[in-house]
Amino acid sequence: LGKLSAGYRLSPEWRVYANAAQGYKPGGYNLAPSNPSDARPYGKEKGMSYEVGTRYDGDTLRLGAAVYRTDIRDAQLYVGGLGQQHLQNVGNTRATGVEFDLGWDVSAQWTLGLDGFVNHTTFRSFGDASACQGCD
Repeated sequence: LGKLSAGYRLSPEWRVYANAAQGYKPGGYNLAPSNPSDARPYGKEKGMSYEVGTRYDGDTLRLGAAVYRTDIRDAQLYVGGLGQQHLQNVGNTRATGVEFDLGWDVSAQWTLGLDGFVNHTTFRSFGDASACQGCD
């Protein structure tokens, strides 16, 4: 597990960057199952994330933008109906998106800022179809 990053400074204020990182969540046991059949273990979750972006830091203006993608294998999610939820590995997911931030120092006392993002997450595969009973 780790992270690899690279950046390039286009000017003293402007830079571009890219990174790739791995993530991991260990498996375990559902410690407070609502019924005995939910007391089963769940497996580990592994993720891989990629991001490419740019950053500008001027005297009074700051802005940044990035696009990203995260792939998760054996995603751990809570499944089941209300009051009967437990953690389970449900399959593979992918999240893609863009994010931005903007900051402006209007004066020595005032700063305005705006941040936003758009994210789209999908299941790439679904391991156990019964895992999502009651998920609607």
